[in-house]
This record gives sequence, structure tokens and C-alpha cells, in this order.
Amino acid sequence: MTRDNNANSFVACRHGVSPLHVLSSYPSCQLKSCKRSNRGTNTGFLLTGRNTTFLSLGLSLFATNLGAGYIIGVSSLGAAWGVAVAAYPLMSILSLLLLGWGFGPVYMASGAKTLPEYLSLRYGGERLTVFMSVFSIILYVFTRIAVNIYGLVIFIKYTFDWNLYYTIIGMVALVTLITAVGGMKSVLYTGVLYTPIIIIGAVVLAAFAFMEAGGYSGLTNNLLRVFPAFPTFFLTNASTCRDPSEDAFHIFHGLEDPNQPWLGTVLGVAIVTMWYWCSDQIMTQYIFAAKSLSHAKGSVLLAGCLLILPLFLIVIPGMLARMLYVDQVGCLTYIDCFVACRDSRTCFHIAYPMLVSQLSLPTGIRGLLLVTIMAASMSSLSSIFHGASTTFTLDIWNRVRGHVIKEWELIIVYRMFVASLAFMTIWWILVVQNFQGAKIFVFIQSMYSYFSPPLLVCFLLGVTCKKVNEEGAYWGMVFGISFGVFRTLMDVVFGVSTCERPADGPYLLHRINHLYFCIISTFICILVTLVISVVTKPIIPEHELARLTWGTRYDYPHRNRIESGKTLSKINSKVESEEIELNSTGDVTARKRRRKQIHKKCCIKSDIVETNMPSIVQEKKCRWILNIGALLLGGITLALFGFFH
Repeated sequence: MTRDNNANSFVACRHGVSPLHVLSSYPSCQLKSCKRSNRGTNTGFLLTGRNTTFLSLGLSLFATNLGAGYIIGVSSLGAAWGVAVAAYPLMSILSLLLLGWGFGPVYMASGAKTLPEYLSLRYGGERLTVFMSVFSIILYVFTRIAVNIYGLVIFIKYTFDWNLYYTIIGMVALVTLITAVGGMKSVLYTGVLYTPIIIIGAVVLAAFAFMEAGGYSGLTNNLLRVFPAFPTFFLTNASTCRDPSEDAFHIFHGLEDPNQPWLGTVLGVAIVTMWYWCSDQIMTQYIFAAKSLSHAKGSVLLAGCLLILPLFLIVIPGMLARMLYVDQVGCLTYIDCFVACRDSRTCFHIAYPMLVSQLSLPTGIRGLLLVTIMAASMSSLSSIFHGASTTFTLDIWNRVRGHVIKEWELIIVYRMFVASLAFMTIWWILVVQNFQGAKIFVFIQSMYSYFSPPLLVCFLLGVTCKKVNEEGAYWGMVFGISFGVFRTLMDVVFGVSTCERPADGPYLLHRINHLYFCIISTFICILVTLVISVVTKPIIPEHELARLTWGTRYDYPHRNRIESGKTLSKINSKVESEEIELNSTGDVTARKRRRKQIHKKCCIKSDIVETNMPSIVQEKKCRWILNIGALLLGGITLALFGFFH
């Protein structure tokens, strides 16, 4: 990089900071014109102009994760397995810290608006971006939307005698309207508004459940001693599989545990949660919308602190429900399970609804709990709709069109895709009623274990390893997804192996625990990606990777990349109306003259500056506070792992 004539710019270069960063810290650059979010552009509508603070981002991150499917699913697995399922929210805290301090700075420095766009900048080409976009949308429809709708179906069916279709269709219509009209700003509003409601409702229910059970000591003393009152001749091998485990109060179980062995908890759950929080568009879209790296880190700290709550507000209440209503939730025989929940297998999935419907609650509390579940579902579905629609609009439709696209067209396409997702969501209401028991939640976790490794490896190596090229990343992802599809077909043909009914398929490809499969798939994807990257054409020169990897996040972008249109805030200049052009007479507009003046004061060359760019430079005091907060949160998380080991 050549030395700039301006002293301020030269000092910034000497310290490894691009002059571009001066734009975010120089006083005259804090003008309203630099901060304003124009909702008429795709950046303003889909990312709130990259001007969002940590509070709304952190609350929305937490609310996005805590949908009805999450609450019903985690409480059901808490009733079935015990504290072991708490490994998911606790490991999520560590993954969030990795997002804020590892992946996030690179994503923000790249200037991309979506994860597929980052892949296009990092690796070049189109096929990897399109493949990842299409597969991600399919995964959203068949996992996240499905599990949210199923959670709502279960809660309404076993708690309130309401019309199932009208209730959910009305809620989906409201979510669709809010998301389509307001874009990401409405998603943030719903997250900020609904998070306190979700927390208050969950705290109230957990408090009454603990009082009913005699506190945590009552749970520890009685959970393993309470059994359904059935004659012994009804008991079968399948029934004994449903007995509470001796390790119900421990996160780490034996290596041969059929549900969650300790090695799978340490590595497999870590891989799944790392993909979920660090390389999935629905969660990382909040990082792309942050106004600065400090706000991005603050948001993940806030969301991480809130993620401690599910252990005490969802997992343990699921265990309390099994103890308090053991004849229904912990039913042993097929006949009694069918009577309790119309399911011939298990009734663990009604743990949370049983607490809501059977506890002696004051007047109005059940209404609050209904609002809690509905709020959780609306916030989660709104984020899913927005993330999937943003990916389709910017990374699929933008490439399909192939010519100049107006801002209004992108926004219309976004709204139409939100509407199409609403119809798919309503379709799921008809489908999920045929699903039985908590098996759908185990199925969803299995799907994440099968398909998260190739997606995570693509981003992990892209951020950390400069030698990985597009060929290696693409074929590593194709191989990993094919491997996951093959395992899914095995589950369909031979059935899922459980304690009650061990499957008879090939061990390595089918009977092995899904978390072990996740670990094996991850290492194979890494190996395939690295080997193909080595034997194929080398990566583009290092200066083309400026601000696209961890080691180059502060580098100055090469001019070839700027001139090609792959600038810091966009991948395709033809769709960015914020870029001011010359008018028909050849004169610059007044807006461009004002912008050039600001650039001059900030010591920035006007031909390389993008507007509304998030800053990845932190003040020393703020950096220290955030780093100390991250260490404290990580220490608390590890302490909880140690307490429930």
C-alpha cells in the first residue's frame, strides 16, 4: 500500500489500520448524513442501514433462538434425558463469543450483506454462493419453520381448546405482514418487544413449578424415585428405556450413551452450535446490521448472558414436569401414552404444556404464558422469514436477473418471497399433526448434525486459512452435504436407532450416534477441502483477500477488487443506488459534492469509500470492557459445565 500524503492517513497505515477506518472515528464523519438509514435502498430496508445498536441486536438474537419449537423441544428432551440437553444452550454461549471475537470482525470488514455474498467475495465465482443459498433456504423450510410450527401445534393442542388452524394462520399472517412491510427494522422491533415478555412468562412458570416440587432439592431427591403406578407385567424392555437416567443431573454421559455421549457433547454439540451461530444467515444477519464491531460484540455478550436462562427456565422445568406428572409425561406403556397424549410411543413432548395446564396458577397467568409462546414464535418466525428472504433476494434473484435492478424491484421480490414462506408455513400445519411425540426434535437435531459440518467448514476455513480456494470449498461442501443426504436416506430406510428399537443398518453410516457422525463428517470435509485446494489452481493473490480473512481484516483493499465492483460494502454495484453517479450533463450531484467534502475532511480517497460502513476499530476502553465481559461470561459458562458435569 502506498503512503498517503495526509499525516492522519499515514499514521493509520503504520498501525495496520486502513484509512477507511478513519471514516468511523473522525469527528466530522459522525454527521447525520453518514449515519442515516434510507429504507428505500436494500441496505436500509434489509440491514437498517448498518446502524443498529447492541441492545436491539442482542435481544433479537436471543428471541430468534427462543421460538415455540425450541421451548417445547428442549423441555421435552429435558424430561427425557435430564440436564444433558443443557449442553446446547451452554455451548451456544461459547459459539456466540466466537462469533463476536472471531467470525464477526471478518464479516463486518468484508462489507458483505449476507453470508453467501461473503463467500462470493472470499472465494470468487457464483456456484458456491448459489449452491449455499439454495440449500440454506431448503434447510430453513424443512427444519426451522417445521419445528416452530410443531411446537405451536403441541402447545395449543394440549393447553388451550382453541381452533388450531385459525390461531396459527392468524399468527403467521401477522408475522408476514410485519416482516414484509418493515424489513429488518420490524424484526428488531419484535425482538426488543417480545424478549421481556418471553422471559417474564418463563420465569413465572418456572417459579410456580419449583414451588410445587419443593425447590431444586425436591427435584434432586424425587426425580429418580417417582415412577408411574403400573403393574410390573406391563413393563417391557421399551418401558425401561424411558426410566429416568442415573445421569439425569449430569451433562456428560458415557461414551456408549444412545442419546448424548460425552465426546459428542464436547465436539459434536460444539460443531452444531458453531454452525448455528457463526455461519448461518438467520443468526449472523444481526452482525451485518451492527453499526460497529463494538456494538456487534456487545450484542453477542447480551445474548450470551440471556442464554444462561434456558437451563433454569426450560430444561429443569421439563424435568419438574416429568416428576410432577409422571403418569402422563413419563408414561411407560403404549396404551397409557396414547391416552395421555394420543401418542403410542412417548409423551415427553407435553412436559411444558402440562405445567401450563395443570399447575395451580393465579388468574391471568395462563394467558400470559400463551402470550409468551406466541411471542416467541412470532419473533423466531419473523427472523427466519427475513433471513431466508434476504438470501433469496440478494444472492439468488440478483444473479438470475443478470441486468440492472432497481431498488424497488428487490424490495418487491423480498416481500413476495416472505409471502411464499408464509404459505409454506401454513402447509406445515397440515403435515406436522401426523408427527408423533418428541421424535421430531431428535430428528431436527439429527438433521443439524448431518448438514452443519460442510457449511461450517466452508466458512471456518474461509476465515482462517488463506490457501483454501473456491474449488476446495465447493467440493468440500458438495461432498459433506451428499454424505448427510446418504445418512438421512439410511434413517428413512432402516429407521432411527434408539434404545427401544436398535436399527440394523451399517454401523458407521447409520447406527453410529448422530453426534459422532457430525464429528466424522467435519474432519472429512476439512480433509477434502484442503486436499482439493492444494492440488488445484492456487488461490488468487493475497492482496485480493484483503479484509476477507482473519489475518487480513485490517488490510487495505486492492484496487483491482475496487474497480471490479467488489467493493467493501457491496458485491454488485449495479443494484446499489447509494452509489452516486454522474447526471446526464456530466455534473456531480449536490449529494456527491457533500460526500466528497466529508471524505476530504476524513483523509479518505473518494474513489474507495462506501457509505454506512461498520467500523471494526474499537476504542481502547470499550475493547477492554468487552474483553473482560467475554472472559467473565466464558468463565460462568465453564463453571456451569463443571457444576453439572
